[in-house]
Amino acid sequence: MAFCRLIGSPTQTFVISTEAQRSGEIPAFLLCFSNSNCDNAAMPGNGYVYILASSFKHLYIGVTSEIENRIWQHKNAIFPDSFTSRYRIDQLVYLETYGQMTAAIAREKQLKRWSRIKKIRLIVAENPTWRDLSEDWGKPMRLYSDPSPPQE
Repeated sequence: MAFCRLIGSPTQTFVISTEAQRSGEIPAFLLCFSNSNCDNAAMPGNGYVYILASSFKHLYIGVTSEIENRIWQHKNAIFPDSFTSRYRIDQLVYLETYGQMTAAIAREKQLKRWSRIKKIRLIVAENPTWRDLSEDWGKPMRLYSDPSPPQE
């Protein structure tokens, strides 16, 4: 394990796994070891488990607490040596939301143990066309339609 200091708070130390460091990926969570209160460094409540696919149907399963940011990182190949960047795995094809990050992490571990066919069945059950679920993120939404002017 490697230790690093949280910028702006010299009393809090975080542990990042060496696996995350080697792959260049941002860890989904940080463990706080400190004599002080770690509340301000705690993970947000929601956790997301997601499956990305490439055009050749290579799959990647991940977990995060900031889904929009994490998907943006995958789509923009922020970590060029990572598995998702090397194989151009950047289409969000499946997403689950959890109220607690610990539940999301447990689910991610469960899905990673599944066979490929079982993962594909899960995706097809929810997203049969393998549409990129994030394709409309960041685009303006029409909240209501303008009524047509009255005809005279």
